[in-house]
Amino acid sequence: MVELSELNYRRLGLQAAFWFVLSLLLMTILLNFVNISNTNQLSAYDDDWNDMSAFRKDLNDVGIETRSLVSSPLLLADIEDPRNTTFIVAGVERDTLSLPQFDDDGFITIATDDGYSPSEVDAIVEFVEAGGTAVVLEDFGFAGTIAEAFGVRYNGYQLFDTTYATELDFNYIWMCIQANPCGMNGTELDLSTVTHHERWGGENGEGTHPCKLLDGNAMSKEDAGICGHHWNNGVVNFDPSYKLLLNNITGLELMPGVQGALPEVAIRAVTSNEATVDVNGDGEIWVGSEITTETPDLWGQFNLSIEACARSTCDPNDGGKIIFVADGSVLMNAMYDYEQFNDGKYGEVTNFIPDNDNR
Repeated sequence: MVELSELNYRRLGLQAAFWFVLSLLLMTILLNFVNISNTNQLSAYDDDWNDMSAFRKDLNDVGIETRSLVSSPLLLADIEDPRNTTFIVAGVERDTLSLPQFDDDGFITIATDDGYSPSEVDAIVEFVEAGGTAVVLEDFGFAGTIAEAFGVRYNGYQLFDTTYATELDFNYIWMCIQANPCGMNGTELDLSTVTHHERWGGENGEGTHPCKLLDGNAMSKEDAGICGHHWNNGVVNFDPSYKLLLNNITGLELMPGVQGALPEVAIRAVTSNEATVDVNGDGEIWVGSEITTETPDLWGQFNLSIEACARSTCDPNDGGKIIFVADGSVLMNAMYDYEQFNDGKYGEVTNFIPDNDNR
């Protein structure tokens, strides 16, 4: 009887050990499959200060249909007219389910490091090649694989510049979409250094901005719609310059020797020559003539926006385009809808957001 009891205990112990190991194995696999991230901000359907409801409302108010593809960019394949569609990726923080896939070498990939699988990246590439427009607003999130498909890389380190919003702090950087960087005049952005966006500044009508068609027309701000940003004293005064306010940004790099999905690649915005990158993430900047353990950080000029097009004209009839910006919060209510934010619409205001062209 004693031996039988011992055998039963051993059997129960082995069964318990088996199920424990099996459960541990399953948990390990699930942790590789499922990546649960923070999704409580940058939502187009919520109206907190760090969401994007104002941007979505502006689009809906002028009759532009908006849809959420947070489940998967694979749904882009169902769009009938890519040339009249814009796909926006903003501050990617989403739940991702990475299913096993075969890589280029025939091996099975259990999980992807970033938030987009190879098939999802391919869907975005095919959408753009079919004439669609994509805008990727990102800094430290999961859009790295999208950028690499077009020969662009997010460096993933926080970037600082002398052209920052002094009324806020050094985390808020001014980005002027133009060939040369804008500068500062004391503590203010020097407007004499702000020129025009190359895409919208054509003298012969090339790259005509939709709001250019309303230039000089008298109307109410409501009737101006998405051109309300160019409205002043009852008249639309189109201005092809753009000074955007960014927050907690990184830098963009062109991947050397890499031919991306689209052949025409252009840098649309850069920092000043005095920008720095905190490579080791210690919150301090130590730079020298070379990178060492004592001077691990970078300084100089860095890219903030890169555009890739199928043709030099970026005409959707000849193929699409994709625009990368080194910040995921460009369309955030606090900065995009800064007037309402400063009036307290999104909660108590401690620091006022300066005028900007994010809208």
